[in-house]
Order: sequence, then structure tokens, then C-alpha cells
Amino acid sequence: MKRVLKQSICLLAILCIIAGLAPMKAQAYEKKGDYRIHSMSENSWKTIPDDDTDYYDVYRFKINSDGYIKVKVNNDNVTTRRPSRAAVRLYSTYKVGADNSEDYFIASFYSGEHYLAIKAGTYYFYASADLLKFKYQHTEVSHGSNYCMHQAKKVSSGKNMREVFAYGREYTKWYKITLTKKQKIKTFVKRMECTSSGHGKVYGPGIDHYIVNSKGLKVKTTKLNAHQLITGKLPKGTYYICVTRNIPTDEDEYYGDRLISLTVKKQ
Repeated sequence: MKRVLKQSICLLAILCIIAGLAPMKAQAYEKKGDYRIHSMSENSWKTIPDDDTDYYDVYRFKINSDGYIKVKVNNDNVTTRRPSRAAVRLYSTYKVGADNSEDYFIASFYSGEHYLAIKAGTYYFYASADLLKFKYQHTEVSHGSNYCMHQAKKVSSGKNMREVFAYGREYTKWYKITLTKKQKIKTFVKRMECTSSGHGKVYGPGIDHYIVNSKGLKVKTTKLNAHQLITGKLPKGTYYICVTRNIPTDEDEYYGDRLISLTVKKQ
């Protein structure tokens, strides 16, 4: 019995020594000066730590292809005086506390669901309140050559599409639909970027659209609301929908209205 007890004590001592020599568990973030840089994966909720440190907690993620992101923000547990003002901000640098951070600021996202056209690259989220939760999801979008009437992209009646204007000087996209009999055409075009927030450079020029016939002549339409047009009954044939994004007032490549929702329907 004594022998077994001695063996157990020796084994325990050995385990304690090994535990003491073993490296501590790796930190879940990288430290750079005043910044704690956390890696973030898609569709994974992150919660801002509730602590009294002077570090900036930033969350790094990488986009491998052009497209758009959907950002969800939850402020249910935020205890600040005005939780509705708590936001997750998007930057192209981790140095969000630097004097020049505004040059790298892209957008703010408040409680709810938001969309933003984005190109391939590395980005950083920074939240303005402890216990704020957020996550993102990326959707890849290929950029077609439908920048003129003769390269118009065919659309299916009633099918909603999400389209992204390419970064650079892409301000026009063309689509086409064919009527096999006398019918009306109803169109819906809406910008999708951060529609619940008036903050950030993603707010810029507006989106507009019009319909032309095969000769390039505008078809008479009635405006149903800010997003919808409808024609009268048109002869059978192919018709073209031109969606335009106005030239912005500055050269910021993230500047507004690159992501649109489009539906074209025969009636």
C-alpha cells in the first residue's frame, strides 16, 4: 500500500514539473503596440470584451474575391448610456486609433443587418462599445462585361439579382429581357449598402434606371415609387434596362451605391 502511495506521489510530482515547464496557452490575439488584433472567420459571432484595458481590440478578416458582405450587429447586452449608437466600424488598417485612421475608414454598422460591396483584401472591424456582438458573411460576385447595351446581361422574369459595380470607374450596367407577346415590363432597382445608417463614405451618389427598345429609344414608364417603374403594354421583342450609378463627388473607391438589388418582371 505504501509502495503504491509513493508511486502516486512521484507521478503527481512529475506531472507538476511538466506542467510548470510547458508553455502557456497561446493567446487568441496578436499584440502590436496599443492594439490587440484578433483573427475573425466568416459567420462567427464576436463579442467585444468587457474590460478596463487601454488596448484597441480590432478584428482582422480577409476577403479573397470581389463581392459584398452582410454584417449583423447585436447591441442587446451593451450597457452604455445610448446603446443604439453603438457601432462596428470597418477599416482597411488596424491602426484605428491613429491620427490618419479616418483615411482608412470605410463604413459604420449599427444594430441590425447591413450590406456593403467590397473588393478582395484584408480588413479590420473595430467596435465602439463593450459587449457588442457582430459577425459577417461574404458573397462572391463576378463582374460581367455588361457595361453597354450590346453586351447586356439576360435576366429572368421575376428573379431577383444582387449586382455589384466593379471598383474603378464603372457607373453603368445593362440588362435585357425578351417579350414573346404584348406585355408590360415592371422593374425594381434599389441600392443595398448600409440603408439603415447615414454614416460612412458608402453614402454617396444615387442609383437610377430606365428602359429602352432595340433601337436604343427610351420607353415611356410610370414611376410607382422610388424604386419601381412600369411600362404600358409593349410589342413583343427585346428590351434593355440601363442601371446607372452617378459619378461621385470624390475619388474614394469605396464611395457609395455599388451594391444593387434588381428585379425585372413581365406582366
